[in-house]
Formats: sequence, structure tokens, C-alpha cells
Amino acid sequence: MQIKNISSKENKLFKHLKKLYSNNQYRSLHKQTVLDGAHLIESYRLHHGAFRAVFFSDEKILKQIFHDHHNYNYDFYHLSDTLLKSISGQKSSTRIMTIIDIPVKENVENPRLTLLLDDIQDPGNLGSILRSAQAFFVDQIFMSKGCADLWSPKTLRGSQGAQFSLQCFEDQDLKKIISESDFKAYALSLGGESIYKSNFSFKAAFVLGNEGCGIDASIESICSKKISIPMKTDVDSLNVSSAASIVMFEYTRQHQLI
Repeated sequence: MQIKNISSKENKLFKHLKKLYSNNQYRSLHKQTVLDGAHLIESYRLHHGAFRAVFFSDEKILKQIFHDHHNYNYDFYHLSDTLLKSISGQKSSTRIMTIIDIPVKENVENPRLTLLLDDIQDPGNLGSILRSAQAFFVDQIFMSKGCADLWSPKTLRGSQGAQFSLQCFEDQDLKKIISESDFKAYALSLGGESIYKSNFSFKAAFVLGNEGCGIDASIESICSKKISIPMKTDVDSLNVSSAASIVMFEYTRQHQLI
């Protein structure tokens, strides 16, 4: 396809791109999101491939990713770096963005390790958890309605696109999932049994709670066991993404997956 130019913030497609970048409800309505930067775009191509549109300010980066853009059946738009930065609000521009349809995920048959995320509100924390989940053999992730948007550019930036390969499901009833599943659910909470003394079931789920309030009491009460990470006595708690990485690693160590 030929390259088209966008020179104004009043351009209809530019407005659509900016709204997708900044508005959760707008993304949900259109079932689309924005990938900001070459790494995310290249990662997405490995797992899915099709784009709705490509926006760039630097032709060198465009050619690095799309070696011959004339052979693709989606549109390419050139715009200034200033316009691109106005979309992200970042001081520096990645110089390339794309619009994609949000991937539809499928249920996992016979999962080993599951994550249940209860109201994780910071996109950076959510992204970090997803990145670790990709590294530590997590088969599926269920997120409560109060979690940060899985497909926001901030979450995608934090995860480096881990959700492209993970099976993630938003707006889930975690209590129902725990009640109806055959895994053993472990609530990561203060005062629980040390993870180093716990023998994790091979078919397991780790429940991680909100950054400030932890896991909802009604969810924690139906978990099989409360677990915790031993720490120095003068430290209250770990960041939820750090805690998630530690407990996922301990699971993979116990079952010799790595």
C-alpha cells in the first residue's frame, strides 16, 4: 500500500488513534488498541501478524520492520514526531505505532499454573506480572473487573507484549473460578505459610491482591491455603509484581520446570 500523510490533529484517523491510546472504554468499544514502539510491533507479528494501520515518523524504523511496505494490505501513515509525541504524552517518541484488533483468547485445556489477579490497579505492576508469567510457565491468567486494562499502552509497555502469547481473561469472577476449578488455590498474603515450607500442587493457582488492600476477604476465605514470602522483620511488604515473580519462580523450582 502507498504511504499517506497526516499533518493535522484534526485528522479523523489521528483522533481515533489518540483515543485508543488514552481511553479504556474507547478501546473496549472498538476492540482495538495501540502498539507503541518497534519491539512491541515485532513481537506482535510473531504471534498474530495483522495490523489495522501503521503510523511512523522515521522511515528507517518503518523499513526495519516492514521491509517492503508495498506488499502489505494495510495502510501506512507518515506524520511528524511532534504529532506522535502528542499521542503518547512521552518526552521522546518511539517513532512508530500501530493499531491492532485486540486478540481473542481461548480456554486452556488441563492447565498447570494459573494466576488470579484481584484488582491489580497499576498498569506497570500488571505489565511486570505478565512478563514474569511468560517466563515462569503460567498457562492462564484470570483478572477481576477491578484490574488495570490488559491492553492499555502502559500495560503493554510494562509487559513488553507478554499478553500476545499468554492466555489472559479480563472481567472475571474469581470466586466462581476458584469454586469450579480443580486446581489448589494459594492466596499470597501476610501471615501465611512460608512459600519455602509449602509443597505446591502441580495444578495450582496463585491469587495476588490489590496493591493497597490485598486480596478481597471473600476470595481469600475460599482459597486452599494462605502463603507468604519470608522477609526481614522491618519490611512490611513487597511490590506485588516482585512478590509474584518470587512465588512463580518457587513453583517452577519445586516442579523442576527450569
